[in-house]
Amino acid sequence: MLISNTLVDVLENAAQAQTGITFIRSSSDEVTYSYQELLGKALYTLHNLQEFGVHSGDEVIIQINDNAEFLQVFWACILGKIIPVPVAIGRQEGHKHKLYNIWKKLNNPFLVCDKGLLEEMFTYKSDEVTEAAYQKIAKTTLFSEAAVAEKAQGIKNTDIRAEDIAYIQFSSGSTGNPKGVELTHANLVANITDIANRSKITAADRSLSWLPLTHDMGLICFHLSCTLRKIQQFLLPTTLFIRRPLLWMEKASEHKASLLYSPNFGCQYILSAIRTAKNPIEWNLSKVRIMYNGAEPISWKLCNQFLEEMAQFQLSSSILYPGYGLAEACVAVTLPIVGNPFKCYFVDRNHLKIGERIVEVANENSANSTSFVEVGRPLDQCPVRIANDTDEVLADKHIGHIQIKGANVTTGYYNDPEISAACKTNDDWHRTGDLGFMYEGALVITGRAKNLIIINGQNIYPQDIEEILHKKLHLKPETVVACSARKDVNHSEQLLIFVQQRLISEDFIQTIWDIKREVLNELNLEVQQVIAVKSIPKTTSGKVQHYQLVQQYLAGDYEAQIQKTTELEEQLTQQEGNDTTSLDDKLWSIARNILKNDTLEFSQNFFTDQFNSLKATALLSRIQRLGYQISIETLFRNASVAELSQYLQNQEQVQLAPIEVVEASTNYPLTAGQKRFWMLHQFNQSTAAHITSVSQIHGNFNPTAFSNAMKAIVNRHDSLRTIFKTEAGEIVQQVIPAAS
Repeated sequence: MLISNTLVDVLENAAQAQTGITFIRSSSDEVTYSYQELLGKALYTLHNLQEFGVHSGDEVIIQINDNAEFLQVFWACILGKIIPVPVAIGRQEGHKHKLYNIWKKLNNPFLVCDKGLLEEMFTYKSDEVTEAAYQKIAKTTLFSEAAVAEKAQGIKNTDIRAEDIAYIQFSSGSTGNPKGVELTHANLVANITDIANRSKITAADRSLSWLPLTHDMGLICFHLSCTLRKIQQFLLPTTLFIRRPLLWMEKASEHKASLLYSPNFGCQYILSAIRTAKNPIEWNLSKVRIMYNGAEPISWKLCNQFLEEMAQFQLSSSILYPGYGLAEACVAVTLPIVGNPFKCYFVDRNHLKIGERIVEVANENSANSTSFVEVGRPLDQCPVRIANDTDEVLADKHIGHIQIKGANVTTGYYNDPEISAACKTNDDWHRTGDLGFMYEGALVITGRAKNLIIINGQNIYPQDIEEILHKKLHLKPETVVACSARKDVNHSEQLLIFVQQRLISEDFIQTIWDIKREVLNELNLEVQQVIAVKSIPKTTSGKVQHYQLVQQYLAGDYEAQIQKTTELEEQLTQQEGNDTTSLDDKLWSIARNILKNDTLEFSQNFFTDQFNSLKATALLSRIQRLGYQISIETLFRNASVAELSQYLQNQEQVQLAPIEVVEASTNYPLTAGQKRFWMLHQFNQSTAAHITSVSQIHGNFNPTAFSNAMKAIVNRHDSLRTIFKTEAGEIVQQVIPAAS
């Protein structure tokens, strides 16, 4: 076996094999690159980067949707001793804010991205971001299309050492001060070697993943560890999985995949899709031997449910392996021993203080019972210990802080020496920020230290409260979050429950009363506030940002919601919630009318073979008339009248503003979108926005009639006679008068 000391060795060794990566574009469209081809394409991209002015030691932020292009750019950076910085793509202001703050933290950054992403970046508004900053970003941006062009191969750097930074993995949490984890070649090779060894990967294995490559589980646990062992990889775009979740297991069956990867979300998502599938499913998943579950808190109930329901497709009940990791350890800290079934421990929630020994109970129905899942044993090169608040090591089955050390653990954060020092103990162990206990050599995670709720001397884990509300009130786990906050030294710690709810209605008031009642009955705790939030903030890896919710609460961001809730509570007293039948009936009638299907069931998936884009547009238009604004993606995620009605009940109704007619003028100011387009055009002048098409007309053609028809269309629509021009130093749009 060839030895790999750097990631360059990993790819070059893999290039000697006959295997590679299959990029899945759809159910019938796939493209396969051998590792040798990937190496060659990466060298072409390296040439383009070097020609653009990128040198060894510079940083390249990668924001590319296409997985094949992403990997070409990533490996080009590795080969050129350029530091790749993968960053998740997002449309929200927080994602743009994070990208800008990452940019500021780097020494000599470049950006490689899709064209549309740079334009979206120009829509980001912040007092911190100046026009000059935008122009600097634009001038050092290379679009992905140009980055992967095959013109000539670049010059590989021959002075790459194991201790050099391979790439920077920015933590998925804070957008204000993102932390860039430095990962050396030695760190990464150690971790992927441990993962491959623990997984017992052989040449016979075939892996499949839908996880984004900007996520450590997708890039390191899946791609790099499989490249190390030179096995065949199958990569499904995350967006395609979201649109068509069944394709994940369809492709696993088709390609006889043996290694799969998914957080809880993926398991829950595909189960929902299976239950609503209209056509018979004929998968054979008997070749799957490992499915790693990580990246978010693991639900043992969901794991069991997943295995039970997937058994019909010949999926073994022993393939699910929960693991634990963090960016500071590359990705993995612990993984189960292959062949060992996953375990769940039931313990008394009243004995979970730091330094306290756990008290096991019989099952989930025992008094004060709460459950935690075992996440495997420490990897060979990553020792784990449990310590108290003063970093003293605790014995087996004692709750404490999880600390790690080893060849895969980062030496620190990029350009952040103070934070780097704060994360280390005096004897150089890394503080993970997580709590847990060891159980006969295996690790059990109980929660995040900063999320622990301490009220009246009692330690409560947020997931305990959330699980109770899920079980008793059927609130979805991802829509309810428990936190605690202290307004100042004169106030005691308060228990807060945040619920994803856009509309504060009578129904929501009833939910508030139910929440307070259940938490009091089950835990003898008083809930001070139940707060409606439009969305639950999460990291790019799907973890809930408790800290952000608390900070927003303390800053007074939710005062308006709290005031409105209080006023409505006072009005209602004994009243029952609103009857939502009217909305159900309206949606049901609209769907049946548009689909021309009088037998459409309330819970029936309406995306049939007869459903098309025109019907989708018509459905969105009718929903808009009801006062709700939703996207086509939301429509596809709520694919029945029942799901759509439930979703809309949590949204605010909006009054559509009429479009006012303005007086005719010679010149008009540019819209925000037109300004962005104009600015981008100055940086990269092209006709990329001009979409051309060719039509062929058969039969007798009358050129004069055709010309007159086209003139009539142009004369009727001002937008077809509009030009941009400079007037008194300002860019304006001018409508050319219609021809006579």
